[in-house]
Amino acid sequence: YQRRVHGGRCEEESSSDNLWKVSRYLTGQCGILCTDRDKKEIKEFFSNFSVSAFPKQGEISEIDFTIPAGLLPPDRCPVQMDPFLRKLGLNTKIERGTVLLLDDFPVARKGIPYSSECTKLLELWGQKSSTFRLTLTSHWDRDARVAKRIKSTVSEMEGTAE
Repeated sequence: YQRRVHGGRCEEESSSDNLWKVSRYLTGQCGILCTDRDKKEIKEFFSNFSVSAFPKQGEISEIDFTIPAGLLPPDRCPVQMDPFLRKLGLNTKIERGTVLLLDDFPVARKGIPYSSECTKLLELWGQKSSTFRLTLTSHWDRDARVAKRIKSTVSEMEGTAE
C-alpha cells in the first residue's frame, strides 16, 4: 500500500512551497479538498455537515433495537436469506414460503458496543443510528505558503472511541 499525496511527501516533490508539509497530517481515512473559497466558509460548512450512517463495529450504541418475533418482511428477508439470518444468531424457520422469527431478537442495547453481526442486522433493517462527520485536520495557505494543523474536537463518527 502506497499513499498518494498530491502535494508531495518531501520538498523536492512539492508542487508549491511547503505544500508537502500537509502530507504529515494525512493518516488513516482522509482526503484533500482543494478550493479557493474562504477558510472561514469552509470551516463553517464542515462544522455543520453531517449525514446519517449505519454504525460500525465497536461503536457504542445510542439506541435499543429489537426485531419482533413473527413473519419477517419478504422484501427484506427472502427465504434464501434464512441461513444467513441463522448464522447471525436469529432463531428462524421457513413457514409458507416466508421466514418466521420464533423469538424477539435484541439487536442493539444502548451503551453496549456494536458487534459485527449487529451492524449487519441494523443495515438490513435500515437503522442508521450513527452520524458521519468530516473533520478538518489541516490547511495550507497558498499566499503565505504555510501548512497549519487545525485543532478539532469532532470525531469522524459520533460514538467512536478516540
